[in-house]
Amino acid sequence: MYDLLYVALPNGGIKPLFPDFVSRRIIAASDKIDEYEVRQKELKTFEIYVKPEFRTAVEQSLLELFTQINCIHPNLIFINNPFPKLPGAKLRRIRREYAPL
Repeated sequence: MYDLLYVALPNGGIKPLFPDFVSRRIIAASDKIDEYEVRQKELKTFEIYVKPEFRTAVEQSLLELFTQINCIHPNLIFINNPFPKLPGAKLRRIRREYAPL
């Protein structure tokens, strides 16, 4: 099971974005990335945890993805610490935390 993400379109609509596309772009930014997490907080806001030395490369890679799929670039907010996890919970690297209309 995965959380389908959504992106805003220039015409005012939205379209789904499979989390695998985001994961692949993050991993492709550097072969040294071994830890990352993404939370979609709002339609146009993604919070991302990745080590500081990879942030520029990850941002470029994701912006290329958003350009390729012809959507409005969401705000990418990089956070300094991994998201909290419940003990025993399965690691979910990509999570949508809002409900599209």
